[in-house]
Amino acid sequence: MKPPVAPPQKLAEHIAEQLRGQIIRRELADGDFLPVEADLCSHFGTSRPTMREAFRILEAEGLLKIRRGGRFGPQVQAPDPAIAAKSLGLLLQHQNVDLSAVYDTFLEIAPRAAARLAESHTDDDVAALRAQRELVLAASDDGRAFLEESTAFILLIVERAGNPVLSMMCELLAEILRAHRAAMSAYLKARPKVHATRVAEVLASTDQIIAMIEDGDENVAEFLHGALDSHMRKALEVPMRETIQLV
Repeated sequence: MKPPVAPPQKLAEHIAEQLRGQIIRRELADGDFLPVEADLCSHFGTSRPTMREAFRILEAEGLLKIRRGGRFGPQVQAPDPAIAAKSLGLLLQHQNVDLSAVYDTFLEIAPRAAARLAESHTDDDVAALRAQRELVLAASDDGRAFLEESTAFILLIVERAGNPVLSMMCELLAEILRAHRAAMSAYLKARPKVHATRVAEVLASTDQIIAMIEDGDENVAEFLHGALDSHMRKALEVPMRETIQLV
């Protein structure tokens, strides 16, 4: 007895798959416009409702921006980490994952990345870290901007260490924690002395981290772990629900 034959893929999904592949392979670049709907229907040999369904699939994935009217079709959007982070965040929220677990993941990744960077850094890596520290310093009077730039400093360490998967993972985790950083900025704004202390601590630790990386000191992993652990424990003292909150 022959096994049952799977039903053919829906045409809209098939069209979406082809366009998705072109976007991911960068055959369609971020910001490009697709042909108008009528031309795409002719190209794929399909109807307007089917083509619009394919558009909706890709729009939901954040790969197309639908335009109404005009001389151009939908606009291509490169994959956005914020969209992936929202999906991951919703999954973690559904599993009642505690915020501390997200922070602990940073503690597993960032210090090791710092040690790798200390071992294999270039002058350009050190210059990039110094430039980012300047942004941290420039944002020291603005709680929200300060937290964002401080986070960007850690992300830069992981990025420069050379593992794109770990870098992307940290970027997604940072995006998930954006709401908590907003809560922290409000908390610090209401407590100027606490804010000033945190700024001084971060500026001192980032300066030391850069120096250790430049010197090729692999003990930077232990130092960064201690600094991050201290900052994160203090962050978790900020009043907020224990589990990740996106919705």
